[in-house]
Amino acid sequence: MIAEGKTIPGLGDENSDRGSSLWTYSVFDREHITLTAKLRLGTPITDSPGETVGGAAPTGVVASKDAVFVSLAHSDAIAKVSPDGTRLLAQAELSPFAGSIFRDPAGRPLRGVMPSGVAVGGGRLYVAESGINAVAVLDTDTLQVLEHIPVGWNPTAVALSSSGSTLYVINSKGKGSGPNAGRERDPAAPTYIGSLELGSLSAISFPGLPPADALTQIVVSANSAAIANSTPLPRLKHCFLIIRENRTYDEVLGDVPGANGDASLARYGMDGWTEEKKQAKHLKVTPNLHALAARFAISDNFYVDSDVSADGHRWMVGIQPTPFFNTAWTSSYGGRRQSSPTAEQPGRRALFGGADAPMPEDEPQFGSLWEHVAANGQGILNYGEGLEIEGNVEMPGAQPEGQRLLLNAPLPKPVFEASDRRFPTFNLGIPDQFRVREFERDFRLKLAAGKVPALIVIRLPNDHTADPRPGDGYPFRASYVADNDLALGRIVAFLSRTSIWKDSAVFVTEDDAQSGVDHVDAHRSILLVASPWVKPGMVSHGHASMGSITRTIDELLGLGPLNLEDALAAEITGIFDAQPHLEPYATRAADPRVFIPARARFAKPKSKKESAALLDVDDADEIRKQLKKEAGNLRRPNDD
Repeated sequence: MIAEGKTIPGLGDENSDRGSSLWTYSVFDREHITLTAKLRLGTPITDSPGETVGGAAPTGVVASKDAVFVSLAHSDAIAKVSPDGTRLLAQAELSPFAGSIFRDPAGRPLRGVMPSGVAVGGGRLYVAESGINAVAVLDTDTLQVLEHIPVGWNPTAVALSSSGSTLYVINSKGKGSGPNAGRERDPAAPTYIGSLELGSLSAISFPGLPPADALTQIVVSANSAAIANSTPLPRLKHCFLIIRENRTYDEVLGDVPGANGDASLARYGMDGWTEEKKQAKHLKVTPNLHALAARFAISDNFYVDSDVSADGHRWMVGIQPTPFFNTAWTSSYGGRRQSSPTAEQPGRRALFGGADAPMPEDEPQFGSLWEHVAANGQGILNYGEGLEIEGNVEMPGAQPEGQRLLLNAPLPKPVFEASDRRFPTFNLGIPDQFRVREFERDFRLKLAAGKVPALIVIRLPNDHTADPRPGDGYPFRASYVADNDLALGRIVAFLSRTSIWKDSAVFVTEDDAQSGVDHVDAHRSILLVASPWVKPGMVSHGHASMGSITRTIDELLGLGPLNLEDALAAEITGIFDAQPHLEPYATRAADPRVFIPARARFAKPKSKKESAALLDVDDADEIRKQLKKEAGNLRRPNDD
């Protein structure tokens, strides 16, 4: 195809047997292993709006004497295949949820059971259901689902004992991470989120188990608990989702009165400090976020589902990462699978990426939030999220636009059609003030033309922080947070003076919380909701997650649920009001000791190392080193 004057190789057949398929090999001759069959699994991908846009994501495989069983993570199903791998014998859906509330607007069952590891024995098939914390038990002959057994968090692997009387289940998230600061933290434990989570093992003895119906009901009830007391929300026309980078609740909002915070950890708060050797104290690092919290609503009980940017930017648009993806990013971040964009081997070198679009194997069967909104005819706009476009190595005098990548993933059609090509993607060498300038320029055109869509996604990445650049207006790492804070204030102030403000809500959150510490949980992060329809100064104490944001956007726009993740999520409790509060917001100036906007300019890296540091979304080793380096400065210093 030819795009923008350039010839680009086509992507090929989206239903090729090179993807979402079971390949069978003959290993009788170990010296000459041969491929004997390829079988595409799952519903074919179509080009029609509202139809199947993602592959089945085959994940777990196990063979019996009579058949091969394959779990299909994106189809919430089990495929039964002939022993030679050439024919699909049967397929069974797994979801234990019934009723119209568990179907999308098109009447399709909501996905999210996420089957993964499988085991077979004694005429039974056991399937780890990662998305609902259960194990399904099926009859191997009929593929009838007999029961769902509750287990731990995010089960991914199952195995039978040799006697067949005990089932062992690996739960990859175990009991979660817990706090990485404060009195409840184990002082011997690491602070980096990727090193905190420990899996767990469930051992299930079959003799004496409760009746199958009772076990299944426990699974359904546990997953549905959050939706028991739902309240109706106002109907709005426009939702803005602002995605920032890597901060916990305590390190920014821990000093908010009336909330569950630890002010001694609020290094980026209103009495903040810097971690550099030449330390500055009593800094107003985030005056806008704090003013917005006082004017609108926040949650002090919000948790990101993600661990790092790799999965975070998928969760943000309603994509629950598959077990394969979770294995890939943990291997990469753990240093056991290195990616090199300059390697000579064929194929994509990166199995994760915070700035890139969801790769084809990531796409759920019925798509992400992008497809969900677009399929309902309400329209989207995208400023910087999920893009791989040209970056900061350009012609002399040209302004950089974002991250420079030698590899590209194909963009989902709604993202491709709705993205502002001039808005910078992830590049910490570009001030967030420049992102605001471009957003305002483009959005004014949409306003003037009366073409403001339902969902507008904006990426503001600079609170990620990077090394100080005093010559460019960033004397401290905290300066990047201050830049980001001013940009956030400018966006809300701008929107609050537009004609659409009375019909709008702005959600502000982080893609993950990996770069900070928190006294409640390492996953607790920032959630601000700014709208005329929220109660001024409200602090919501109810549990909330990334799915809660998606659910609230769904309800405000009248979309219906995208998948089980948002359908079963808790609502953001108590923040909406019956009457609007239309007063515009006034931007707060940055503390000049931390950040002077007039001095902010593009970085001019003097080495490849400096350039790489500005473009690296997540370097797990560097984040660990930074947390270790900052260990003595994560808590408020004493005054001399």
